[in-house]
Amino acid sequence: MRGAHARRRGPAPAAGVALGSRLRDNGTYTYAVIGDGETDEGLVWKAAMHAGHKKLERLIAFTDYNKMQLDGKITESNALEPLADKWRS
Repeated sequence: MRGAHARRRGPAPAAGVALGSRLRDNGTYTYAVIGDGETDEGLVWKAAMHAGHKKLERLIAFTDYNKMQLDGKITESNALEPLADKWRS
C-alpha cells in the first residue's frame, strides 16, 4: 500500500508523522495503536494534547483496551475510567 508505514514507537512519534504529513500536504492519515497499560504514561497524554493543539485531524488513535498491562490488570495500578471522556477532552 502506497504511503503505509508500520512502526511501534508510540503516539508521540505518530503525532510528529501526522504533522509532517500535513506540512507536506500529502493527504495521508497516520494511525497509532496505544495499549491501555500505556495510557498510564504522561507521554501518551502529552502527545494527545499536542495533537489537539496542532489540530492533527488525520491522526487516528486506537486504544487496545484489554484491561491488562505487562505486570497485571490495569485496575491494580491506575484507574483509567472514564477513558473515552479523557480522549474526547
